[in-house]
Amino acid sequence: MNPGLAVVSNVAEIFSVGGLTVGIALLLAALVAVLFDGTWISTRAAVEHDEHGPLVRWFGDDGAVHAHGLTRAQFAQAHGEDWLQVYFRRGAAHRMRLERASAVVRLLRLLGGIVTGVGVLALAVSLIVMFIAA
Repeated sequence: MNPGLAVVSNVAEIFSVGGLTVGIALLLAALVAVLFDGTWISTRAAVEHDEHGPLVRWFGDDGAVHAHGLTRAQFAQAHGEDWLQVYFRRGAAHRMRLERASAVVRLLRLLGGIVTGVGVLALAVSLIVMFIAA
């Protein structure tokens, strides 16, 4: 085997084993984080302003009206809309966020997808090198 192909094969094998192992572990951690995060229900909420600043009001699954103040970042994300798509937690309707998944879940999914993708790509390179060298 060509020494250059041997180096490429070894590096690709390391990246494939490491990438797939770490990537799958990160994706499993994202799954566990989703399970611990609980169930979040999507609803539309009215954006209002009171003496304390901007807030949103929505009807919870219990039929009651709930309100939650918006941070500056959340209000900037609203882009001056009168209605927002919000997510509240089942069983704790006073908890609200603007994204379906938490930041931790999104980060674990993104990192897991990238690292797993690198592992799959390295596995493909390793297989190609194996067939070229044969």
